[in-house]
Amino acid sequence: MWHDPEDRLQKAIERFEEADVATAWRMLRGLERKGVESPRIELYLGHCHLELDRPAAAVRRYRRAARLAPRRGEPWVGLGLALGRLGRLRKACSAFRRAIRLAPDLEEAHCQLVHCHVLLGEMDRAIVAARRVEALDPTCAHVHRHLAVGHFVDGRFADSLAAWRRAEARDADHPEVATGVGRCLAHLRRPAEARLAFQRALARDPRDVGARLGWA
Repeated sequence: MWHDPEDRLQKAIERFEEADVATAWRMLRGLERKGVESPRIELYLGHCHLELDRPAAAVRRYRRAARLAPRRGEPWVGLGLALGRLGRLRKACSAFRRAIRLAPDLEEAHCQLVHCHVLLGEMDRAIVAARRVEALDPTCAHVHRHLAVGHFVDGRFADSLAAWRRAEARDADHPEVATGVGRCLAHLRRPAEARLAFQRALARDPRDVGARLGWA
């Protein structure tokens, strides 16, 4: 059994959580070169690969983490994210479902499954999965953002607007809400309200391209 009296692994994880990916990577690889085998090392090396836009390498790390910790759901969430980044959405869905079987209360797995179903155009499945997220965390704004985008793509602008409003109620500072609301209102032929929404988006971020186009 490996002992880590200096908490080197925890310190590496803290660097990653502080967005210092380069330092976290060096520390984790240093432990690996010393012959340390740990599912958390593999998991966080996978996270580092994703942050550095190397999803294929992340897949390999997450698979190793899953082998070393077969009863944990987190490696399967990471695997789903990496597969999704590679455009392998069906396999990503399978990975998120595996995570849910292992850890039914793992909110991120449910939320990412909603996102995948939306990207696949499977809104009925996305809505069912979203209900599970709401049951686990009624304050989650991300799941409603996913639904808002899916409804918008389907041309269901009233449903999209309602989803954006739910996201806004949970996170008033969500960076995409005002622009999303504005687009829906524009398609619902409510131009004055749409312009106000785009104004709010531009006040928050003058570089918001969607809001600038909507304002124009």
